[in-house]
Amino acid sequence: MRRLFFVALLAACDCSEPAAPVVEAPPLTPADLFPMHAGDRWANESVGEGEPERSLLVVTAVTPEGVGVFFGDDRTSAERYRVSAQGVELVAPDGTVLAPYLDAPVALAHEWSYELGDTRCVATYATVGETAEVAGTRLEGCVEVRRRCELPEGKPFPNATAQIHEELWCPNVGRVRETVRFRPAPTIEGFPAEKTWTLRYYRVQDAPALALPEPLDCAHFLIAATDVQAACGPALRFVGAADVDGSCRARFTGSGGVLEVRARRFDAAPDAIALDTLMLEGDERAEIEGELRVIATPNEATPDRGTEAPTPNEEQPNSPTPDPTPNEATPNEATPNEATPNEATPRTHGFVLAEGPVGVALRGSDAVCSEERARRLEPLLRSLVRR
Repeated sequence: MRRLFFVALLAACDCSEPAAPVVEAPPLTPADLFPMHAGDRWANESVGEGEPERSLLVVTAVTPEGVGVFFGDDRTSAERYRVSAQGVELVAPDGTVLAPYLDAPVALAHEWSYELGDTRCVATYATVGETAEVAGTRLEGCVEVRRRCELPEGKPFPNATAQIHEELWCPNVGRVRETVRFRPAPTIEGFPAEKTWTLRYYRVQDAPALALPEPLDCAHFLIAATDVQAACGPALRFVGAADVDGSCRARFTGSGGVLEVRARRFDAAPDAIALDTLMLEGDERAEIEGELRVIATPNEATPDRGTEAPTPNEEQPNSPTPDPTPNEATPNEATPNEATPNEATPRTHGFVLAEGPVGVALRGSDAVCSEERARRLEPLLRSLVRR
């Protein structure tokens, strides 16, 4: 009987280890949805009327006061935001708060309103706990914001117009989708009634890392005009980026020439020959000078004075000057492919680097970016193609 009683006690006893307490994740804050570390960048692509458009948005700086400066290649001026206990605020250059862009708390149906000049806006958290996907990476815990702004008559459309935004924000990543609708549809040419912007790729500190896709194209190699201007000077202008022969080529121009950055993914880690091929064109060759390469074309090559004939402006001692042959220039006259004497031709230089299977090459004229300044771009270029 005692043994049966002991067995009954064991059956009634839950002798397993106590379950660990469930720790709930802290509630989302507007700061979670709005990362702004210096150098963060987002590549968006539009879907709607007309050809797809690309937009690259970069956090160019975060001031000591905690204001993030955002600038994009499709914008004419910067936008500034500050994260505070009240949420994310749009601010003026002097720090004056213009509007609460994202408000606290991040909770279903929470609503806030604000005015920007003659425009009144109302926003609300319409859904929470959404999922999204960017470049094959699944993002969870996303929040949908619905925002409606009433534009008064004549500003900018002839009729009073509602501008309606549907935005999806994901923790540590930022906005991954935005649809903008105008009601009624604008009658001004160039203003579509509806357009959706989708995040195709990003480089954001503390966000889930994205793998580099294959092939690598300009939608994934996120170099911006502000990057090059910070290194080489504000006069450089972004011309555009295009996929050429399997590589992304981003071009910038200044008053004295061109700077171009190229990136390509190879089947394996590229060797020196592959990297030089990525940088050079036609009959160009590269002469190593320290850590940089000086790019020389046949017309730019400096002759060996010990074996070559003198240039047109040099006289050979004790020798009469022969009449020029049809392919030679008379003194002080340049052939079409030669620079006139005493006129300096800006040197073209560059460097190449490899990160895993990706090669990156920079080539530029001394007139637009010196060797020393160009070299400042190397850490950024490595970061843009590093897994």
